[in-house]
Amino acid sequence: MTVDVGRNGELLHVDGIHRLTVAKLLDLNEIPVVFLIRHKEWTEYREKLCEGDEPIPDHPDLRDLK
Repeated sequence: MTVDVGRNGELLHVDGIHRLTVAKLLDLNEIPVVFLIRHKEWTEYREKLCEGDEPIPDHPDLRDLK
């Protein structure tokens, strides 16, 4: 499944509707996704988190920063 990330971290569905449908039918809580495009403001927020000391929020696109 492919998603984009909006300016405030919202996940925007791009592709993989069949996989999403099957995951819902199987009542899966998580499925692997590929982040295709990140909004510029979201990317700047990610970079600021990497440089700072504040705790990193629980977000699928921030898990690689922990």
